[in-house]
Amino acid sequence: MLGTGVHERLTVEDIEPVPHAKSWPGTIARMLLRPAWKGSFPPALDSTPAWMWETYGKWLFARTGLFAAHGQVDSFARYRENLMGELGRWSDANPSAAIVQFAMRLDQEQGKNPVLRMSAGDLRNYFETMARLAARSNRASVSSDSPVIPFARDGRRLRVAILLPALDGSVGALAAMPLCTQLDPERFETIVYLECSTDTPWERQCRQITGNLSLLSADHSGRLIELSSASLDVIVFAVDLSLASGGISRLAQHRLAPLQVITGGQNWATSGRATIDLFVAGALTEIGESQHEFRERVGIVPGPARAFDDALVPAAGGTLTRAEAGLPESDILLAAAADWTEILPGTMNEWAQLLAAAPGTSLLLQCAGKDPANSDNSFCAAFDRVLGEHGVDGKRLIISPTPLPNDGDLQALLSLADLMLDAQPSLDERAALLALKAGVPVVTIEGGPYRSRRVAALLRSLGLEELVAQTTSGYAAIALRLIGRADERIALSGRIRAMMAAGPAALDPLAAGDAFGDLIELAFDQIVDRGNIGFVAAKSPLMVPPDSVAIANRLQAGMEALLREEYYMAAAEARAALRSEPPRASARALLGRALLGIGIAGRAADYLLASVDAPGATGADWRDLALAFERSGRIPEAIQALEASLRLDPACAAAWVRMIDFAERGGAIELARDGLEMLTKIQSDHPEIAALTIRLSASSGATEHAEVVLSAAERHS
Repeated sequence: MLGTGVHERLTVEDIEPVPHAKSWPGTIARMLLRPAWKGSFPPALDSTPAWMWETYGKWLFARTGLFAAHGQVDSFARYRENLMGELGRWSDANPSAAIVQFAMRLDQEQGKNPVLRMSAGDLRNYFETMARLAARSNRASVSSDSPVIPFARDGRRLRVAILLPALDGSVGALAAMPLCTQLDPERFETIVYLECSTDTPWERQCRQITGNLSLLSADHSGRLIELSSASLDVIVFAVDLSLASGGISRLAQHRLAPLQVITGGQNWATSGRATIDLFVAGALTEIGESQHEFRERVGIVPGPARAFDDALVPAAGGTLTRAEAGLPESDILLAAAADWTEILPGTMNEWAQLLAAAPGTSLLLQCAGKDPANSDNSFCAAFDRVLGEHGVDGKRLIISPTPLPNDGDLQALLSLADLMLDAQPSLDERAALLALKAGVPVVTIEGGPYRSRRVAALLRSLGLEELVAQTTSGYAAIALRLIGRADERIALSGRIRAMMAAGPAALDPLAAGDAFGDLIELAFDQIVDRGNIGFVAAKSPLMVPPDSVAIANRLQAGMEALLREEYYMAAAEARAALRSEPPRASARALLGRALLGIGIAGRAADYLLASVDAPGATGADWRDLALAFERSGRIPEAIQALEASLRLDPACAAAWVRMIDFAERGGAIELARDGLEMLTKIQSDHPEIAALTIRLSASSGATEHAEVVLSAAERHS
């Protein structure tokens, strides 16, 4: 019965409650008629005959995928919380009892259920119980009762470990990249620990930038020894502790560093663990209203909940048309991308109502997750029933059940849509971000719990508040308005494209890394002063305090210090400005130039590159970037930066001289010759023309060409 999924079909109609089972035959009858979570709470496992434990327990702890009616996900969440609460009470009374060990084994075998994310309630009690049970099950040898003594910074770098399963291109791994690669090496010694190596572009980039990437030991005891002996100040568990079991999640049961952190980049709920001190979230999720959801101290960084480094996201295999994708070309196309388990009956009903109210529309659903076997048929059947109830032709729903190979292909498909519909509740902003990169507007509902406000935070960070609804009726009104007004939709698409091209906060890994670094420095200092218990007990969210000096004054003082060649002072003023506003282009340019003066060319290039991405970059900005690239040994990038500089300022002789030098050193002799010809035209009496001509002649063996250029130079002189 569990394998067929028939219980989901039996819950379509709200039939009379099953009578209370007074003996084991009645219990078996109930197991056949209903899933455990449907109806009143089932009889306790400890009152069931031992010979029924295996079968009854599997029914009791069964994972649930699809739901058949509105509100059932909340019923399941309440049931699951009650069940784990009862298991917790059994464990408190007799943790070694056979029935407790059996129940905990069943729960671990069934795995963590992601369906809980879609409930509307507070899950803190549930996860605190889960954490307590997991600690007992694994018999953790170190707990929050065995603190690790922190040592004050006193100007030293903090040793920060980032722990994650793999850099495999998953959403969680992409969100971890700014932490792995963008923490300031002057302030942090970053060590990235992976459970397994995947040799992906993300892993190669991380290895190249940090130079400090290690594989964790295969066994748990070896990992404990490795991390506890590493003298770490901070550990960041870059894994969803609410869903993962074993591995890194098991390490999170131990106190291995003075400050232990999880972030909203991977976690959608509290860890529930006493060993985690800080939950880092984005300011735009307005977490102040839901601090009660977290056992940890909440830390706030500017912007949305997480940022992605899209530099290495695979591009689509080519352009795609609606005809090639088998999509209607004349209809207004709505699109959504989600795991089928994330599309609840209420969402199906909302989308069916939209299709009924807008006759010239079709809806494309792209699977964006790994569904259990046979879920495609169940999902399609459930949606067909809803469409039939609203009189909508099933041909207007196009379902693509196979997940696409990479984000580039998903973006190409979403680019064919006129409007993207976010699921209700909203869960993952990655698909929404891909749609926005393609200029497709996204409509969402801002939910109550923190976990359902990520897409709303993303839209707010782009100034797209008008696409965020507070109610289902508001959601439908926004969608219907955009469906009916092509001119507004086209104008909005152009506005979105412009904002995405300008580098929004969600695609700014440097700002994310800087903001995260500032926050964990502050948190570590407070841990030193207050201890872990006092730190977590603080009621107010942890935020880097605003600078008392205006940003304009900081930048003015920094520029004056830069002119005096007081590079350390200039860098200090720039960093103070960036703490108040991490994406500020002028502050990044100032810090980049100061670091270049100090001699830290690689980090200077990071800040200068981020500054030239902003509107208004000048030829001088690009020349500074080229110099930073050259001094860090990145000659091809230096040439590209100089080309950009010369497009803005083609008469700059100094830039042409530098271009010739970089091209020659990079082996691009033809490019160097072209540069020399341009330099001769721009400033025929430039003192370096003769020497450059001889050098290029020797490099290329092109004596005749050199003579022609020299002759031209002499004539111009």
